[in-house]
Amino acid sequence: MLLLFWGSVALDWTGAGIPLLRQIAGFFLLTIVPGLCLFHVMGINDVGGVRALVYTVGLSLILWMIIGFAMNMVLPVFGVSTPLSGVSLYFWVSVVLIILLALLVVVGRRREEIPSVGTSFTIGPSHLFFILLPLLTGLGVYAKEVWGTNLVLMGIVLVIACIPLLIGSGKVFDEELYPLAIFSIGLSLLLHTVLISGHVWGWDINEELYFGNLVAQNGVWNHTLYSNVNAMLSVVILLPLYSGICAITPVWVFKLIYPLLFSLVPLGLYVVYRQQTSPLNAFFGTFFFVSFYVFFTEMLQLARQQVAELFLVLIVLVFLDQALDRPRRVFLMALFAFGLVSSHYGLTYLFLAALVPSVLVLLIAERDIIRRVVRRLMGWWPHFSPVLTGKTLRLISVSFVLQYCAFILIWYLFASEAAAFTSAAEIVESVLSSLHEELFSSDASQGLHIILSPTETPLHELYKILQFVSQGLIVLGIISVPLFAVLKSRFSKDYFALSIMFLGLCVAGIVVPYFSSALNTSRLYQISLIFIAPFLVYGFMVIAGLLAMPFRKILPGVATSWGHALIALFLAVFFLFNTGFVFEVANDGPTSLALSELGEYPVFSEPEVVGASWLVSAAGDAERKDRYMYGDDISWLVVRGFAATNSWMMSAEGGHVPEGSYLFFGSENLRNESVKVTAHRKVVRVPIHLPLQSMVVGRGKIYDGGTAAVFR
Repeated sequence: MLLLFWGSVALDWTGAGIPLLRQIAGFFLLTIVPGLCLFHVMGINDVGGVRALVYTVGLSLILWMIIGFAMNMVLPVFGVSTPLSGVSLYFWVSVVLIILLALLVVVGRRREEIPSVGTSFTIGPSHLFFILLPLLTGLGVYAKEVWGTNLVLMGIVLVIACIPLLIGSGKVFDEELYPLAIFSIGLSLLLHTVLISGHVWGWDINEELYFGNLVAQNGVWNHTLYSNVNAMLSVVILLPLYSGICAITPVWVFKLIYPLLFSLVPLGLYVVYRQQTSPLNAFFGTFFFVSFYVFFTEMLQLARQQVAELFLVLIVLVFLDQALDRPRRVFLMALFAFGLVSSHYGLTYLFLAALVPSVLVLLIAERDIIRRVVRRLMGWWPHFSPVLTGKTLRLISVSFVLQYCAFILIWYLFASEAAAFTSAAEIVESVLSSLHEELFSSDASQGLHIILSPTETPLHELYKILQFVSQGLIVLGIISVPLFAVLKSRFSKDYFALSIMFLGLCVAGIVVPYFSSALNTSRLYQISLIFIAPFLVYGFMVIAGLLAMPFRKILPGVATSWGHALIALFLAVFFLFNTGFVFEVANDGPTSLALSELGEYPVFSEPEVVGASWLVSAAGDAERKDRYMYGDDISWLVVRGFAATNSWMMSAEGGHVPEGSYLFFGSENLRNESVKVTAHRKVVRVPIHLPLQSMVVGRGKIYDGGTAAVFR
């Protein structure tokens, strides 16, 4: 593969490059080869299949993040000014791979073993269906963009909605297909939204594009730039690495490679759930996770969080993996913990907020006096299962918590002038200062505001009710695990404690002022679903058990079959609502970017991207404080992708744009002759539309691209 890569580079230099050869060779060299080498060098021989794949990719990513950071700091000392681009990048990546391969050979000879990649399997019609599903999704997006029809995508969404019904029946797909089904469904959902535009779309990802592109263009990472995003190796190292090695523009690295990596998150979650419950329940829990709209909409706007969630799943997977001995488990958890810390600060802090109280609770629950008290209090209930106070070993150690805190302290103080620490301090200060006066205030709590806000139509109200029902079933499921041993769950005490704490964070997002708005309530819930999603299944099983109680004697096993039928039906309906299929069919306030054309959303056409690029290149004096580039709530984002440090939103007052600054307007602004700005009522955002003409009084148009214009 390495020789193939260098051959493709040579062909590109001579102008005779073979399409996709370098991209495929580079992707496998970066994503699979190093992790596979480390996997076998560490002597992990009892882990195979899906777990081996997820470990391999995780090891590859953290290896490049660490070595890329080291090369960025060391090579300039020896006169290599651009270690993250060009020939120097090709050279040290190749050297690292050769060292890993040589190390693999040496270790393999000492152990007298030949590493194997996996086992063979026969591809049947069901395998072929799930393999082709992402390709059909890409065809559906193409049909919508070129021919203007969403019928293909609508059909694909409907087919995916039927999958839990077919799997729940137990007569169509075998258990061995569940991992492939989860991966295929997750990737298809990501592709059906990420490909709707030729440019990145969304909010944070434009800033990520700027800092990643800055490293790719300069060939070196400046760790002193003050920005939370600039402190994340998941962007400033991985993006230029994949872009340079695979010869893919940073935009398409975000649109193709990052979603492909993120699709391993539900695959890893299936393994996590499978280790603690049945294969069918694990599938249902994972399908529920990917069905929630944040997975395939908001997460595509957060490249760094996509990588961070993969590392979080890997941490959980490692501490549950009984095939790993303690030294290997400690080493892998340390690697993936650093990967999480250096990938996304928000997720890092949330995991810390759940991890510390979880370990404290488990330390208390381990004491004999607590066990005796719990046994005495619950001894009257014959079905009680002591999940937290049981005698099983605690897998998350205090040393791991201290190590994790040390990573946070060291990295966030080092990178980007401690920007991540400053952000955390500001959030804590705002929460504590308002806790006494604004507790349970809908203006100060984004989560409570969402709950109390009225919906526009009865169909949207039904969707809101479905969300509440799913959350109530999750709570019921968590409660049922210790109360009903008949459910035969095998949740480890560590995982169960973390699940309770993440559920507590969701509650805090509703009652604690300014907490959920710091990350967005929907993202807080999506992160929590990593832990609490499988409990939805147990909530349904409790309901089914109660409904089937009169029929148990005449129909053995009816509770289980009814439970599976209920959860499969609910997931199909829940999925159709979350993807916007129902609203599209009913033409009732469509919500899907992929199925509909939504105005006032940061999806940019090629003329808008070209206009923003022209503005940034033409504004040679944009570094001056009085020459910033401004846009409304939507249009400023595309400019931010090219100049994150010098682009700003217009204010609701409309009078805070300095003279000599540049105003950028996109297609929505020009079509409606208005600009959208936001007034803030604490955490509640109130959109305001102002006349475009009022913003350009006294200014002249210096660029007109049809659907993009610049004034100064």
